[in-house]
Amino acid sequence: MVSRHIQLFQTRRQQTTRMLNELLPLQRVAFACSCCERLCPNVIAFGEGLGMRETNVVRPLMDRLWSHAGGRPLGQAEVDSGLKSLTLIPLGEDQPSSFLGVAQEGVGAIEYTLRFARDGETARLVQVAQWCVEGIRGWIDDTSVYNLAVADRASTRPSLGAPTPARRSIAELKAEIDQYNDWVDEHPMMKAEIAKQLDDLAVIRETPSLSADFLDRLKESSSGCGIQPFVRGLLPQSPGYRKRNSKRARS
Repeated sequence: MVSRHIQLFQTRRQQTTRMLNELLPLQRVAFACSCCERLCPNVIAFGEGLGMRETNVVRPLMDRLWSHAGGRPLGQAEVDSGLKSLTLIPLGEDQPSSFLGVAQEGVGAIEYTLRFARDGETARLVQVAQWCVEGIRGWIDDTSVYNLAVADRASTRPSLGAPTPARRSIAELKAEIDQYNDWVDEHPMMKAEIAKQLDDLAVIRETPSLSADFLDRLKESSSGCGIQPFVRGLLPQSPGYRKRNSKRARS
């Protein structure tokens, strides 16, 4: 029997696919750019935390994707160059950063948006939207005391010197995990992400002409959702980050 959580995942994915298929190609790019904009700070935080220069390509790539949505088409050479630059970002599992997982998703989202600009495969953008959700889920999993407690109780390994815990039935463990998944679905960050995606899809559908002003507002609206490590103070903003973003605000 499929769990409620899996059913909800499938329903959301089908809904995103249906709503994306109602949009024109550049409208779909605008939606993907809004998603990527929420993931971009995670990649930057990952790079700055480890002193990487390779992640510096992310912001220029995002700016170029936004201009593509605004009617300045990406050329094949630009897409290929962007994809190659993303492969140079070290994203191996040995990287000592709590932002590794969300950075992988952020880079993947930008890659898939670039590839959509080349091949028009809408399924790529459905995955971009899903990475936004998975990033929030992963962050909650990693930082939630609730999740740590569930994981600890689900373990059958006793700690050193402690009495062996009573064995829990599969049904009991499943019920507790389902309860945790329900809690994640109702988490404010998760609800905000889902609401943002639905709102973006609805607003973009009603805006066939993607003016520069509209795209700027769409971009800005993403700054209040997602993990946003710098805004939430999870990683100090470097002078370079502040300088780059102050230029964006003035442009």
